[in-house]
Amino acid sequence: MTHYRIGQTFKHNGGQIVAAPLGTVAWYILLTAPQQEFAVSAWLTRSGAIECWLPTEEAWRRVRGPRRKVSYLRRLAPGYVFLAVDRAPLWHVIRDASLGRIRGVVCQDGEPLEVPEAALARMRRVPARIAQIRERARQERIIRPGDRVVIATGPLAGWAVDVARLDRGIAHFVLPLLGGREASAPVEGLVKQAVA
Repeated sequence: MTHYRIGQTFKHNGGQIVAAPLGTVAWYILLTAPQQEFAVSAWLTRSGAIECWLPTEEAWRRVRGPRRKVSYLRRLAPGYVFLAVDRAPLWHVIRDASLGRIRGVVCQDGEPLEVPEAALARMRRVPARIAQIRERARQERIIRPGDRVVIATGPLAGWAVDVARLDRGIAHFVLPLLGGREASAPVEGLVKQAVA
């Protein structure tokens, strides 16, 4: 443990954020300034980290133009970056050289908390599990012929009907209370009922 006096100055080792070999790879969790996760990850990788990881998922955002979308990486744990090093981290150098992009490190009893490799492996599976859950929910919301739906908009709002067929985003169904007449509504105005 390095001890310093107030007002003491020192020279760090030319931008390197690590010192003596550890003999193994250690993972730590860094706290970053808002919106700085990608910049911190890139900087740490250039400065001596073996690997930096931040959990992300692919998402889409609208851009100017006629209904255009572009993909981007959405952060699943904003404000956190996982750092892997095989040499002892120089926390004071990391803090000072990051120019405010790193706010600190997750600690336990005043010491930086080392994350076990097994725990990190479980965390790395979280984005894929989230994607599976979202895809399953999306599939369950898709309306198909034969599904029971509730009309959410328009003059027939609140009616529960069975979808007879679909045609380019328009659902067609029969209304038995109105003499078996066929009606239609946009799929966006229907809510699929859960199967009991």
